[in-house]
Amino acid sequence: MSAVVGPTLIFYVLELGGNKDQYGMMLSVAFLAMFLMTGVYGKWIDSNGNKYTMPYIASFLFGIASYTIYFLAILIPPGPIAVYTLMFSRFLEGMSVAGRTLSYSWIHSMVPHDKQKTVLTILSMSRTIGTIVGPITNLLVTEINTEWHIFDVTIPVNPNNSIGLLMVGSEFVLLILTLIFLLEPPDEKNDEDAVLKDKDKKEDDEKIGFLYALGHIELWFPIFAMFCVITNFSVFITAFSPVAKHALQWNPVQISQVSAVGSAITFCGMLIAIGLSMKDTPDRLMISFGFASFAVGGSFMYYNWTENTTYWKFAAPAYVLFFSYPFIGPSCRSMYSKGIHSHPELNGSVGLMMGLMNQAVAVGGMVAPTLVAVFVLRSPDEVDADPNSKNELNIGALYVPVLSAAVVAGLTFQYYYFELPSKREEDDSTAASASESTKLLGGTKKKSSHIPRASILEISDAFSRSSEVSRRLSSFEIAGIAPNPFDTKDEKEYYNKLWKDRLEILKLNKKMEEDDIEV
Repeated sequence: MSAVVGPTLIFYVLELGGNKDQYGMMLSVAFLAMFLMTGVYGKWIDSNGNKYTMPYIASFLFGIASYTIYFLAILIPPGPIAVYTLMFSRFLEGMSVAGRTLSYSWIHSMVPHDKQKTVLTILSMSRTIGTIVGPITNLLVTEINTEWHIFDVTIPVNPNNSIGLLMVGSEFVLLILTLIFLLEPPDEKNDEDAVLKDKDKKEDDEKIGFLYALGHIELWFPIFAMFCVITNFSVFITAFSPVAKHALQWNPVQISQVSAVGSAITFCGMLIAIGLSMKDTPDRLMISFGFASFAVGGSFMYYNWTENTTYWKFAAPAYVLFFSYPFIGPSCRSMYSKGIHSHPELNGSVGLMMGLMNQAVAVGGMVAPTLVAVFVLRSPDEVDADPNSKNELNIGALYVPVLSAAVVAGLTFQYYYFELPSKREEDDSTAASASESTKLLGGTKKKSSHIPRASILEISDAFSRSSEVSRRLSSFEIAGIAPNPFDTKDEKEYYNKLWKDRLEILKLNKKMEEDDIEV
């Protein structure tokens, strides 16, 4: 949807009498709605017996209302009322788009564990195809310039607002297909799930949140890095269309073509990142490469985005950003996951801790576009009137390389002052334990059927619906596609181990029930 509506938005805002600052607010308000509604959809699913039809219907109705208002906003005379009406439609769009969380939750509920990665890959590829359709869609409406007469009301239809009508039609189609083909998950069973629940553990004791994370660099630093990602990328998200319109006199079709190519580049970067992850490339190196590329791309955005620039000077920095992100998002999630798993006291709080990363991304998405539009993006009049500088962005755009350098420096500091000494201490401890142990002692060790309480809680939480959705959302989408539908190698090994432990626990409990042994 962003690939279709995004390129036309700045044109529509200006047609309705708005400015670049209000354009930035429209990007922020959509993030705000997504942030608010993501939790609402999750609680709705939890409270209605894991049924998805009504939440999906609500999501599509929000979309229909949003794009209907988007289409009809042109009836309001240009001015503040028209602009804020369009902004309200963007808020409703965010409420609709937040329904994408339902896909992750439904897959978790309906698809067998060993098949989920395949389904998520197909889901990611379908979104990639959607971004490629964006230029085609804008091409279909680029020549539209007519009027409709309905009940004595004349509705102008042009390339800017006709996109809204097209999206209303697509929402209706999705609604009908959902009603026809959506299968509800079976009623939740109490047998296996009950085995993996620790009823004596109080919810308040499980939830260790933001203040705890602040005291551990391995927890707060990945959160900070993801905040920097969305903040850095906001320069492109916010400024790309206005700059293309003024500097190159591009139309929405030309703008969306760059986004489509960027999506393909992101997909290629994702494949390379997957290969490097499978070869045990450290997360810090992947993240450092991504942010170093961000620094290069961000710097060239400032220096190359000038009035009457060339295609490659304008598009190349954007392509660098598109290529960089797949190296950052999944690796940050992996680093954060390992930080969480290194603290036994966080067992049972994976979903909550993953939610902190999602909140950091949401805060960046809400704040950064408005700040970029107000303080970084220069207005066309300002650029035209300045004889000395024809840069479309002011020097504030260089915060991108500054933040990127700060993340790389932080990773280096964390590795040499925390991670490396910890590894040395662990290796020394392992060597000491090995020297003190004997085969005799090892052979007399009895195998216990008792399952540690923490491990049961950890397994239950790791494979819960809320934890899985939070984990998938922790690497937010760029250009409409998920950065990496796969787990990194470390994540895959960890979750495979937990799954085997889960099966062993279930098998053990079943045997104990058969033998009438009380746990």
